Amino acid sequence: AQQSGREMLSRYVVIGVGAAKLDPATGLSQKAPWPDPVLSTDKGVRLIPIPETQMPPAATGFISAMRSALMQGLGALGQTINFHVFEPGGVDACKPGELRVRYAEETYTYKTPVPGCEVKPG
Repeated sequence: AQQSGREMLSRYVVIGVGAAKLDPATGLSQKAPWPDPVLSTDKGVRLIPIPETQMPPAATGFISAMRSALMQGLGALGQTINFHVFEPGGVDACKPGELRVRYAEETYTYKTPVPGCEVKPG
């Protein structure tokens, strides 16, 4: 499973973003209405989102596994996270680089490779 996840992340950029607001009556988090994220490389190349209806099976399976893990780990808060898949646009999650994510009027910068991509000597 780790190898298939690594291969998927070398072909696509997958990002989970979440925004929640606390419901004062129930104390539970609920999804907040935020726009979809906008991703670009450190060179300014904007990544193209893949609509959910056109996602490859590998991406759908990967996202399903991530949702399940988040639900177990975070409970109801895990439901507030939305996953998005993008064409790589020169970004490989398992090689050195940088990704910029514009979301809810903030820009977040991430360095790659992401944890878990390193091949451990065996």
